[in-house]
Amino acid sequence: MGGTRKLGALFFAAAIWGGSLVVNPAEAQKPPRADLSDVLPAAEIVQGDLRARVSMVAASEDPSMKAPMLEVVFGNQSVLRIEGVPSGWDSPQGTIEIHEIDPANNTPEVVFTSFFGGAHCCTQVHVASADKAGDWHDVDVGFFDGEGGTFADLDGDGEAEFKNFDNNFLYAFDCYACSDAPLLIYAVTGGKVVDVSRKEAFTRFHREWLAGMEGRLAEAQRGSSQAGSRKRRCWARAMKPGRR
Repeated sequence: MGGTRKLGALFFAAAIWGGSLVVNPAEAQKPPRADLSDVLPAAEIVQGDLRARVSMVAASEDPSMKAPMLEVVFGNQSVLRIEGVPSGWDSPQGTIEIHEIDPANNTPEVVFTSFFGGAHCCTQVHVASADKAGDWHDVDVGFFDGEGGTFADLDGDGEAEFKNFDNNFLYAFDCYACSDAPLLIYAVTGGKVVDVSRKEAFTRFHREWLAGMEGRLAEAQRGSSQAGSRKRRCWARAMKPGRR
């Protein structure tokens, strides 16, 4: 199983710096990760024979805009390139991580996210994964609200799952700011995205998520009640005889 594979120990900073940063042993369990920014316009992370490189390039659909480009290198051979979405901003954007995700192969995967921009949208999530034959493929997980969720091993099987909220509930019953949504959990198995939200192993996560939703609702109701009380007091003072 993929979870038995060894974690890598090296994490390289931007190529423009020409240097490298070795992961602190105390943080060895954290997945290799890099986030592009004004001070980090290109980066590379490494785990064993797998390298993930990300940099800004001219967007294929509109060369006047910049988009992050992921290059996956395995065993010193470039095996896959994935173009992210341009944000329209001047600052470089894009995130790469290395995780154990797909149990159907013997190699780790690369998670690549890029942010489109907008009031409530959107982060595009890709997973670069090899099949049994060793051929690498782009698994398009989809577009998600906000930062796009996280990958973590939720059920302790050695493979990371994608944890996010169900975007279908946003605007479904109320305005965006008034909306809340239940937990959504995906796995990538055999190069396919699978909804595993109903898996029994994730029950406690749904309960914790629901408790958080209920807490936010109760807080909103208290705030609404307090605001209503203040409004009624203001109207009462304004309607007193002699006041205009």
